[in-house]
Amino acid sequence: MTRYDAAMKRWILISLVVGSCGYPKSGPVPPQPSDPAPAIAAGRATFTAKCNGCHGYPDVSVIADERWPKIVKKMAGKADLTPAQGDEVLQFILAARKDGAATPAR
Repeated sequence: MTRYDAAMKRWILISLVVGSCGYPKSGPVPPQPSDPAPAIAAGRATFTAKCNGCHGYPDVSVIADERWPKIVKKMAGKADLTPAQGDEVLQFILAARKDGAATPAR
């Protein structure tokens, strides 16, 4: 193995470790919130269908409410969601957190 190969392997390993630190831990899909709004049910359906496509379902309990709008906006673009779908997913996440899916946020 050359010095170049060893350096490349170290760089890849470090990149993987550092890159994985920015994502929330995975969790189950939260249950349907008690709020009967159709947008929340639609948001849960979209969350269930799309949020596991590239990564595990995010544990919605570990991220504070005020951080979710930015996260959903970024992920909605990656998942090719319409703005309305992104808003529904955000409404679902916030409602699920309100119903008790939330533990202390970091």
